[in-house]
Amino acid sequence: MDAKTPNESPIHAFERNTMAIFAPLNDAMNHSRAYFEKSLAAMRGETMEMLSRLHDRNGEVLAECQNSLNLASLTALQERWFADFGRDLYQSSLRLQETTRHILADSFENLGQSMRNGAVAQAAHKAQEYAAQAGVQAADAAHQAKEEIEDAWHREGDAPAHPEHSA
Repeated sequence: MDAKTPNESPIHAFERNTMAIFAPLNDAMNHSRAYFEKSLAAMRGETMEMLSRLHDRNGEVLAECQNSLNLASLTALQERWFADFGRDLYQSSLRLQETTRHILADSFENLGQSMRNGAVAQAAHKAQEYAAQAGVQAADAAHQAKEEIEDAWHREGDAPAHPEHSA
């Protein structure tokens, strides 16, 4: 852990060390947020393009419907509209899938890079060191408290007897 400054309280040292331990987790969360935002932006863009194409196609189909009033041409227009809509939906899903694949590949590459650089392992090692240090400090405090109690008993005379040991 980082060295404690002379006038830093134990609470502030604990807070600083905890922040240092969780820094890689914070970085991972920031990366996840960035990738989520990229995914949403790609989905929004693809949806807007598809809706724009759909709007244009609807206008064309309505214009053709006004020009021909027989049932056969209306049925053909409807079939063409559904076929075009299905093709647009399929192509949009392929583009979104490809975009998602690129975003995930980038995300995994960054995760692999941080693991290769040892950021995750370093954070785990710091957490282990801090836990060991906190355990040693707690044990020292308990030992010191025990010694203070024993010293107080010896200053007052005999140590108070436990009721089971009293005759």
